[in-house]
Amino acid sequence: MGIRLTYRSLLLVLMLLLVGVVAAHAAPDARTVTVKLRLSNALGVSILVDSAGLPLYHDLREKKGKIHCVGACAEDWVPLLVTRRTKLVAGPGVKASELGMVKRPNGDEQVTYNGLALYQFSGDTIAGQVNGQGAHGVWFAITAAGVITTAGTAGPGATGDGEAPGYGY
Repeated sequence: MGIRLTYRSLLLVLMLLLVGVVAAHAAPDARTVTVKLRLSNALGVSILVDSAGLPLYHDLREKKGKIHCVGACAEDWVPLLVTRRTKLVAGPGVKASELGMVKRPNGDEQVTYNGLALYQFSGDTIAGQVNGQGAHGVWFAITAAGVITTAGTAGPGATGDGEAPGYGY
């Protein structure tokens, strides 16, 4: 009887493990991507940020619906991506109707605002930083109106705050 009990216990444990593995693959945790509005003290205007307060930028070389930043560029300028399991949330001050997606060349879905593809700059590591603003004259933060802001730069021809390495060109 001791062997039979051990066998049944082992069978029960294996069945529970199998159910757990199947459940984990059937319903992976959904994640939430939140786009919020935050006043940037450095820029003097409110800009779009992610849930961690890091600014979201747009590449002026990209026209609505077209992606230019791929390869090494996308390592430094990280696309804000979603999956079918991602819940996209418009935070206070952000119009949910302006949030959308664009398909990247590799098939990933990237978040857009007013049709502008959104990116995070790898050089911004804490809330409030805007190290990517004006970089190479093409990277700019986005306002709640869904347009770029050149605040804090000399305008679209600016080179950014110094020549920090890793602009992805």
